[in-house]
Amino acid sequence: MIFVQLLSIAFAVCLSIQQLPAINKMTDHGASSIDELDLHLFGWIAKGLFVVAVSWHFNTAGDIAEAVAMSAAWIFLICDPLLNVLRANRQPWWYLGDAKVDTWLKALLGQKAGIWKALAMAGVIIILNVL
Repeated sequence: MIFVQLLSIAFAVCLSIQQLPAINKMTDHGASSIDELDLHLFGWIAKGLFVVAVSWHFNTAGDIAEAVAMSAAWIFLICDPLLNVLRANRQPWWYLGDAKVDTWLKALLGQKAGIWKALAMAGVIIILNVL
């Protein structure tokens, strides 16, 4: 499972770096909701395909579920904070953005919902590593 974690971390860093120019351009010049939707859709599809690919070589349902959960937790723990730190307008790492994607999370947990999201993902990673 260590290999899955290392691959997931590398993927999250690469995906963040790949999406950074588009996010900076949208921030600087504005973006239509279609452009933002395309960016988020690409990110979700890429993350989903990666998680499936990482879990492909496991045989049991438990191992597959653990690989999927571990990979997804690392990706969600790294992608948003890294993008926030690297983007041109330097948002705090816990910023969830203006997109409607995390609206329910912000409504439930407030302005610093990103901190709770990061803690939850770190908790999932710790629990899966202990089990």
